[in-house]
Amino acid sequence: MIQTGGRQCMLTLEYEKEEQLTTVLQFLDPILVEHTEIIVPFQGKRSEIIIQA
Repeated sequence: MIQTGGRQCMLTLEYEKEEQLTTVLQFLDPILVEHTEIIVPFQGKRSEIIIQA
């Protein structure tokens, strides 16, 4: 899911392995504003990532 507001963009990433998140965060590092990890019981992990758009 992508939400835009002003000059920032929020991405929601659902993943199973830490390596998947690490790869995305390394790629987005130059424009990364904030990152929050959420563990969803019985569904896996979710990360909310805010970047400069």
